[in-house]
Amino acid sequence: MPTANEPRSVDPTRTSVLRKRYRQHYRRMWQRVNAAINEYIDTVDFSRPLAQRTAEFNRFVDALLQQEFGRTESDRERGVRAMATVAYMRGVAQANTEVEEAMPTPQQAVMRADHNDAIAALILLLSTQLMTVRLGLTGQLLDRYQRANSAAEAKATIRDRIQKAGRTPTDGIAADGVVRGYNEALLNVYENAGDQFVGVIDEKTFWQTAEDNGVCAHCHRMSQERDNGYGPGIYTLAQARGLIPAHPRCRCRWRRLPTNTERSQGRTVSATSSRYGQWDVPQEIGPDPHLRRYTGGGRKSVGSA
Repeated sequence: MPTANEPRSVDPTRTSVLRKRYRQHYRRMWQRVNAAINEYIDTVDFSRPLAQRTAEFNRFVDALLQQEFGRTESDRERGVRAMATVAYMRGVAQANTEVEEAMPTPQQAVMRADHNDAIAALILLLSTQLMTVRLGLTGQLLDRYQRANSAAEAKATIRDRIQKAGRTPTDGIAADGVVRGYNEALLNVYENAGDQFVGVIDEKTFWQTAEDNGVCAHCHRMSQERDNGYGPGIYTLAQARGLIPAHPRCRCRWRRLPTNTERSQGRTVSATSSRYGQWDVPQEIGPDPHLRRYTGGGRKSVGSA
């Protein structure tokens, strides 16, 4: 938890605006979907045979969701491709400020095969997740429609399903897609810097959490306790791949650790809280304002087992 001198909320990725932008994009889609279904239900005669009404509603909803998802995902400014590309470029830009040598700009990087492949993989993942939401929701809406005995009941139960099985999942997909793309870019730039510039090869990264009351126990353990042989919270690039986001709406990120960076070992302060040692980054890299400044006994140097 933060101390009195620490901010209560820190977004290590600095992507809260991006996450909100894409979340709102899908929320507007759900507003359109709900409005269209309400208009359709107003035209339904609930005295007609259920089987006939169900078949017609199923065709309508399936076509509606295909149309709206297609429209939303293909949007040039806020669609899936834009989400993945912009988040990835944001990560490239951040990583470029952390490596010593000049690296391709975000615009140049995304034209390279390795970066472009990473973006394409993210687009495929996001599209698959969104399709899963669409297909799952279609069946749930049909089920709620079949159970309803009136237009008012149908509207209420369908609105609830759109909220819980539609909007909530796409909120998470947007947030996690941005964080995933950002972190994948960080790792790729770090890897490229190490491959190209022997002497600054650094394949250890540490898990930087948001360090506020919203940090879950899982991320806290990954950040402060898990030891892969290099010290608590330190991972090789290979170990780091795919770990962030660690859970829905995870706000963690990777940060490069230069060789000879040291971290003092943690010490337990009480039964309910722990304080962990500070990272001592070589002076040419400069301090990181987002790191904890606690001190503890003993040190472990990155690059030494």
